[in-house]
Amino acid sequence: MTWLAGNWRIVAALGVVAALALVVWRINDMAYDRGKASVVADQIQTERGLTDEANRADADARRCAADPECLRQNDGWRRD
Repeated sequence: MTWLAGNWRIVAALGVVAALALVVWRINDMAYDRGKASVVADQIQTERGLTDEANRADADARRCAADPECLRQNDGWRRD
């Protein structure tokens, strides 16, 4: 106990360093979580875009299959 009383400045400095390290760690942890959330949001947006494109293509194919005029159009893939 006498060592702590005699070297209170060292103990106080270590406490300040520990507190600052904790603050820096928390800031880094929050930034990592926000970055991860941003990546997940980008992935969701990309997936929604691809799903919308696929749904549009499917709707176009169904619409064309129901329309005889559309079926007679040459789209570059017909073989007859």
